[in-house]
Amino acid sequence: MERPPLQTTSVSPVHLREVRKVLIAPMHIGPSAIEALSHEVRLEQLLEEYAVGKLRVESVFGEEVMRSARKTYGNRRPTARERHQLMEEFGANAFLETELLHYAQREGSRVGALQPAEVVMNFRLFGGAATNTRDGYSEPIWEANYSFRDKALTDDLLSVQKRFSAAGNEGGSAGAGWKGATALVENSIKMAFRELEREREQSFAVDRGVRR
Repeated sequence: MERPPLQTTSVSPVHLREVRKVLIAPMHIGPSAIEALSHEVRLEQLLEEYAVGKLRVESVFGEEVMRSARKTYGNRRPTARERHQLMEEFGANAFLETELLHYAQREGSRVGALQPAEVVMNFRLFGGAATNTRDGYSEPIWEANYSFRDKALTDDLLSVQKRFSAAGNEGGSAGAGWKGATALVENSIKMAFRELEREREQSFAVDRGVRR
């Protein structure tokens, strides 16, 4: 049985219930994902689109947030103090950090991927209280880790016909349905935001059960 590409952990339902306004920080692109820099604008757009479409709490993002973030901590990960500085500036009580750790584009012909696309991402949601601070970084109240590598042509010969059919049925280009790295990033964002909202809603259900 294959391991699900998205794995999540949360500290406590209480922390998720307290989230009222989330600051969506600019995506941090790590050393092993430098190839993604040429797609940075599109990746930021995906973060914003899914924040609006999947999260049912107020979120703040965009050029003003990006300018302030770059001025505060540049292109590295922010410390707990820097996160709180930005949260106060924009009136948020939670901070969502997205880190792209690995980004490899697919290589191959239209009929298959000789080198499949691969993406590794981390999503960390930090609350307003800087608890459990360690080396300048407090622990997140929720975290998701996404890791997915599409199959190479040599690993996936039996699914070639299926992928051709899927590409045609979904209005895709003529060719097999192997995914590119940007599509995998989009899938990870969609899955992470959907799971975060599911767990946040579930935290309210737990609270109602306790009160009874």
